[in-house]
Amino acid sequence: MLNHSRRLTPFRWIPLFALAIIPLGAIVHADDAKTSASAETAATQKKHAPQTIGLKVAVVAAIDNSDNEDAAIRALQAANIGLQRQPGYQVANPQAVVEALQKANLQWPFAPKQYPQVRKALEKADRVLSVSIAPQNGANATYKAIVELFDTKTGGLVGRGESLYTVSTPAPDAQAGDSQLRAVDGAVLGAIADMCKPATLNGVVLSRPQGYAARISLGSLGGLRNGARIEYMANGTPIAYGTVIDLGTGESIATIAPESAYGKVQVNTPFRTADIPPAGLMGLSRSEISQKEFDSFAKEFTIASAIASIAYLIVK
Repeated sequence: MLNHSRRLTPFRWIPLFALAIIPLGAIVHADDAKTSASAETAATQKKHAPQTIGLKVAVVAAIDNSDNEDAAIRALQAANIGLQRQPGYQVANPQAVVEALQKANLQWPFAPKQYPQVRKALEKADRVLSVSIAPQNGANATYKAIVELFDTKTGGLVGRGESLYTVSTPAPDAQAGDSQLRAVDGAVLGAIADMCKPATLNGVVLSRPQGYAARISLGSLGGLRNGARIEYMANGTPIAYGTVIDLGTGESIATIAPESAYGKVQVNTPFRTADIPPAGLMGLSRSEISQKEFDSFAKEFTIASAIASIAYLIVK
C-alpha cells in the first residue's frame, strides 16, 4: 500500500482524515475526522491568509460508492481545494468544521429539521457541500463525481455539478500519486467547476434612459444579478459591452461600452450575458438597496425618538 504522505503531496495543506466506514460505501464525515495540524500552525495560516469575500461554505462529507476509503479521503480534500479556487466562497477551515459538528453531535446526511442547528454550529455558514464519487468500468482510471450544495437556512439544494474524469497517461512526477487518485482529483475539481458555471441569459434593450446606459428586459426574476457582464449583439456578433449596475425585478439598467458603440445600441437590440457573478459576489438589487436604506432610516428615527423622550423627561 502506498504511503499517505507521498500520495497526498498535491494537497499537503489539508490535514489527513480518519474515516468512518459505512457498509454500503465509504463515507468521510467531517465530524468523524481528526487533524494533525497544531493550533499554532492554524493561527499562522489564518493571519497570513488573503482576505476573501463571499458565501461561507463547509465541506461536510465525501462518499465513495465502491467503499474505497483512500478515494473518499482524496475527494474530501479535492472538494476543499476546488471551492477555494472558485470566486465567491469562503471555505471553512476543515478542523473547525470537524470540531463544530462533533460538538453539536451532527452527522451527514442532515435531516431537514437539523439545518438550523447545522447553521448555528458552523458559525452561520451559508452553505454546506457533499461530494459523491464512483469508479467507472474500463481499463483506464476513471471516476465520476457529483457535488451538491445546500442552503443552511432552508436545507434546499442550491447547487449541483458532476464530472467524469479519466487518467490515461502516467504521472510525470511519481510524487503526484497513483492514477486512481488523480482521477478522483480531476472528477471532483471538474464537478465543482460545473456547479459554478454561470447561466447564459438573453434579452433585448427596452430603452436608453440616459447616456451610455440601456434599460434591458431582464431582472432578478429572470436570474440576472447586479454586476453581470453583458454583450449587445448584432447578427450574432458582439457590438458593445456593459455591466448591470441597477437590478430590478423584471428589468435592469446596464452600461454601454465603449462610448463609440453607443449609437449602435438601439431599442430591441438583443443582448446576452457573458458572465454572471456568483451569489456571494453580486451587488445588491434595487429592492435590497431600498430595504437597506429604510432599515437605516428606521434605526436612526428610533434612536432620535429615544433621545428626544429622554430629554423631555429630564426637562420635565
